[in-house]
Amino acid sequence: FLTFERIFDQHLGKPEAQVALQNLLEVASGRPTCMLCFERCATHCHRSIIADDAVKAGFAVYNLVADRPEKYLNDDIEIPRHYSRKSLAAAE
Repeated sequence: FLTFERIFDQHLGKPEAQVALQNLLEVASGRPTCMLCFERCATHCHRSIIADDAVKAGFAVYNLVADRPEKYLNDDIEIPRHYSRKSLAAAE
């Protein structure tokens, strides 16, 4: 485990974190939802752990890279799916 994964896994083990995660998944089940972070690469971010949990719960998860908006402006561009713990290349 990377240090951030170990720390975040400890946090997610707490009952209040599990309640928050379930609340997030409940909100996401009713409408499109976006998780944001300052970390560019999802691989090195807590959102990859949450995204893995969302995929296990049956959600379709996609990675967007904010500094490449032109990739998402055309209707014919397919947004890349989340691939657990893959590098930024999986989102590009």
